[in-house]
Parts: sequence; structure tokens; C-alpha cells
Amino acid sequence: MPKQNAGEVVIQSFVVLMIFCTFVKLMFFYSLHFICKQNVTGNSQQQINMTLENINPTSFNWDNIVSEKLDGETGYTIIRTQIVGTIKIRKVEYSTKYLADHWCDKGHIVIVISGQLFIEHKDTTKHLLISGSTYVVGDNSMAHKAMSTDGAIVIIVD
Repeated sequence: MPKQNAGEVVIQSFVVLMIFCTFVKLMFFYSLHFICKQNVTGNSQQQINMTLENINPTSFNWDNIVSEKLDGETGYTIIRTQIVGTIKIRKVEYSTKYLADHWCDKGHIVIVISGQLFIEHKDTTKHLLISGSTYVVGDNSMAHKAMSTDGAIVIIVD
């Protein structure tokens, strides 16, 4: 076997390293693509396409939207509402010791911006939502109500 000089060894090592790096990148992007295609049921073959039809691009500053204060059974909420097409988007600030005064059957997507929020279902199941978490419930699927011990700020889409 002919002896290789140091330059050839460096070049071959570099080529092997580049091939390995390309393989790692391909595996990373394949994994990322696979994860992004999965829905909440984990079925990667089913693609869900939400339709937001007839909505012009818009943006808004929550601080510029008129707020409404609503009392709960205990505590209160400060609600700012923006309607975009057929979608209602709300920023809701829950006071400390808040307990809703009603059960709700409406479907929502709730995104917790700060604080903690408990969602209780009529069957006594409870969900603890902390900053960064999301809660999803469908229309007429499970009556629920909100409560907060130390306050919370959430975005609700329905």
C-alpha cells in the first residue's frame, strides 16, 4: 500500500467530515419536517389546513384597544377584544383569586402569556396552564370554567 503524505490525509479526512456533516444536516431537516407534519393525534400522514378566508393582513396593539372589566364569582377580568373576519381574539387579564361565574360550552384556543390559570371541567377534571402553555377545547365538547389564584394574562382565540 503506497504511503500517503500528510496533505492527502488531511484532504481525505476533510472529505469524510463533510460527508458526515451533510448526512447529519439531512437527518436533522428530515426529523424537523416529520415533527412539523404531525398533528396533535400524532398522525403524520394527515395534513390539517386551517382556513382563514377573506381576512386582510392586519396588526394591532392591545394597549390601544378599549378594555372591559367583568366580575367573576370572585375577582374580575379585564378583557380587550379584536374581531378579525369571523375570528374573535381576546387578551384577558385575570385578577388574583378569580373564579368564573359560569360554565362555558364554547370552543377556544387559550395561550397563557404569564401567570397561571386553572381550567376546570364539569366532570371535575382540571388543567393547570402556566406561562407558555396552550389549552384547546372544541365547541360543546366539555363545559369548562377558569380560575386563577395569583392572576394570569392569556390570549383566547375563538
